[in-house]
Amino acid sequence: MTTVSVFGGTGFLGRRLVERLADRGTAGQTHELAGPGVYTLREMVSFALRLIGKRRLLVPLPFAVAGIQARLFEFLPSPPLTTSQVDLLRVDNLASGALPGFRDLDIRPQALEDIVPTYILDRDQSRTPGLR
Repeated sequence: MTTVSVFGGTGFLGRRLVERLADRGTAGQTHELAGPGVYTLREMVSFALRLIGKRRLLVPLPFAVAGIQARLFEFLPSPPLTTSQVDLLRVDNLASGALPGFRDLDIRPQALEDIVPTYILDRDQSRTPGLR
């Protein structure tokens, strides 16, 4: 079973996945855990910036330039960008809808807009005025 990072409800999700793993009938199955919305990286970064009350100029960077940057950053002890990350960003990560997903686990996914503010607020409520 292949899984991916999921925002919110990971305790319940974890229990449902353990149940599926224990079921021999699901051996070898891949689950697509995505949804309900589809976002670009720019949309997600803009949303996070709004939540924390920051404004930043977001400049699109060609993959060739990002690759060069990443190769240079990899000399740092803790690189802010790696060539592996650039490779991952080259491909859209979308669920096909053809594989089992949240519905098969009896889970209704929640929107990013509903979940992420709770993470940011839980981490530091004082930097996120006006939410909740």
